[in-house]
Amino acid sequence: MGNNIVCSRCGSANVRCEAMVNPNTKGFDHFTDEAFYYGWCENCGLGVALTDKEEIRNEILEKYHRFKKENACEPHYANCRIVQRDSGQVKDVRIMLSPDTGMADDGIFFYCHTLERLIGLSVPGRESFTLTECFGFALLTDREKMERQVFKHEADGKPVIVTGREVLLFYGEHYGIRPEELKQYATEYCCHIKHYREYGYPLLDRS
Repeated sequence: MGNNIVCSRCGSANVRCEAMVNPNTKGFDHFTDEAFYYGWCENCGLGVALTDKEEIRNEILEKYHRFKKENACEPHYANCRIVQRDSGQVKDVRIMLSPDTGMADDGIFFYCHTLERLIGLSVPGRESFTLTECFGFALLTDREKMERQVFKHEADGKPVIVTGREVLLFYGEHYGIRPEELKQYATEYCCHIKHYREYGYPLLDRS
């Protein structure tokens, strides 16, 4: 049996976990429910989250194939639990898989673009964090896909870049802009307004 269970911070297999022992006979009784998830790392000298690389790999593959079967398409992102290697802080995050990333998004913790890259995040030491659990896969909503789009245009001979999020925030919900209309609103109106605001046209400042 390989050393699959390791410290999520340093990657060492030199770890200890909790067990229930009879204090009179010193005989082992059973492992506690969380025994293989939290333990002591001899290298770090700390109590740490433990991670099973092989178990996580199998978990990711099983949930990925289930998603593909149910949705007949590739997922956009994975909902995951990670441990920050410097602090040991545990976070639940979204990790993007889709290569069409669009604009940077505060709601996305990390971009890895491929399934194998996602699996590789479960090996401590490759990034500043370690993936310790995959809850499942999902698709971006239509609103999220619209927000992430990026449009480039020219106004008065100067390049202007506007995101779908800027367009939707400027016009508001009452406009009900549909996905197929987003580019028109962005290039014909919002790019010009953004340009004029930046170059000092106060009448167009709605703030």
